[in-house]
Amino acid sequence: MKFKTGDATDTALCIALKHEFLRCDDAFSDFSASAVTMITQGENRRIVYKTYNSYARFIQCLYEFMLGATARDRHDTARLPAETAGT
Repeated sequence: MKFKTGDATDTALCIALKHEFLRCDDAFSDFSASAVTMITQGENRRIVYKTYNSYARFIQCLYEFMLGATARDRHDTARLPAETAGT
């Protein structure tokens, strides 16, 4: 769906971007804390699992944020073509 800066769709997208940014920040903080624990206490299955999951959550949130930011730059919420996503 095409939209213009400042309209209802753009406003909703900005709210979603703020939300996704906060999720990304939370996930990175969790990853950072877990990585420090892994470095200082040594690796064990539980810490490695927690570190991996927090990193994966960070990447997922970052990806969703970037999709939304790209949609805003394009002024279009339509599905992003695979060719465009890789550039």
